[in-house]
Amino acid sequence: MEKGYGHVRYLSGLCAQGTADRYQKRVQKWAREGGFPAGKSFANLNLAKLSATVQQQIVTLKEQMDWAYRAKNVLLIGPSGVG
Repeated sequence: MEKGYGHVRYLSGLCAQGTADRYQKRVQKWAREGGFPAGKSFANLNLAKLSATVQQQIVTLKEQMDWAYRAKNVLLIGPSGVG
């Protein structure tokens, strides 16, 4: 085996990769079904245009993902027409 992995470690890594791939595909499916615009994510959110209080709230949402694991909704609402 490459890199000297034992059978158990290799299979464990393979299972972890498969699980991560399935989860990513599921998230993409949910986004598609939800009709969310492509490219909208925390990663490309311009925090500089937001107040310090809102910036901190968004940073907290990004760091503490328990709301996502419990399938809770988060709505970010801004002025009309900004997406």
